[in-house]
Order: sequence, then C-alpha cells, then structure tokens
Amino acid sequence: MTTRISSAYDAMITRIEAVLTSHKRLPNPYAVDRNKEVYLERGYGLTIGPASGQRNILQKVTVSREFGLILTRKFRARPDDEEAKAEVEKELMEDQMLVIKDFEQNSNLNDSVTTVSYVSDSGISSVFPDKGQFLVLETTFQATYLEPLT
Repeated sequence: MTTRISSAYDAMITRIEAVLTSHKRLPNPYAVDRNKEVYLERGYGLTIGPASGQRNILQKVTVSREFGLILTRKFRARPDDEEAKAEVEKELMEDQMLVIKDFEQNSNLNDSVTTVSYVSDSGISSVFPDKGQFLVLETTFQATYLEPLT
C-alpha cells in the first residue's frame, strides 16, 4: 500500500530534478561525507524529517512533515582564494533559491500534497572540514498532506 508520504517524496524529487538539471542525486543524503566526490561536485539529496499530525473530521490525518534538501558544490580554487570561494557560496545560494521559488510559486505538488513551503536553512558549511573543498547547504521545507486513516 502506497501512502501519501511516498507520493510527496517522489513529487519533490521530480520537481528538484526539473529545477536543478545539472546536479547529481546523492546516494546518501543523510551522511553527506560518505558520498563519492563525483556526487559532491554539484549534488542534491532529499531527507525525510520529523512530522506532526492532527486528526480531522474527514477520517484523515493532516500531516506536516519536514524534508531536508541537501545541496553540495565543489570549491575548485586554492584555499586562500576568497573570491573564488565566495562565488561557490553564491552558487549554492542561487541553487537553493531556484528550488525555494519553485515550491513557493507552485506549492501543490500533486493531489496528495496540499502545500510545500520553505522553513529555514543550515547556512553553508564544509562537507570535510579538514579539506574545505566541498561545501554543503541544507534547506528545510515543510510539506502538508492528508493521510487517509482507512
């Protein structure tokens, strides 16, 4: 039996892939540092986060679930090249904003998902702090959907 969470997840992946066409999907978005570097050069992943629910009168549960969009980029210059690093940081922010705008302008993913909205982000950090050549940004979205009880 397929539930609405599966539909929501699949629809979000489809939309992210349509917006970030040059990115590769991370095999392990939950442990970014365990992905091969080829995926981290320009990568994305989607994590399933916590949820809250409330039963409504239609014998359904209204679920609000967090999803984490993981974005990565490779920093290809010398570690002391601040301008080049700033460019990569801006590229990550631009990638993020493309997805945010898409979800906010078209918040209904499919018949299963009522809304998807931007909540927050982690700020930019390094995937491998000792190397610093791969940067990561996690963005939190909240999807709201109705899950039938029967």
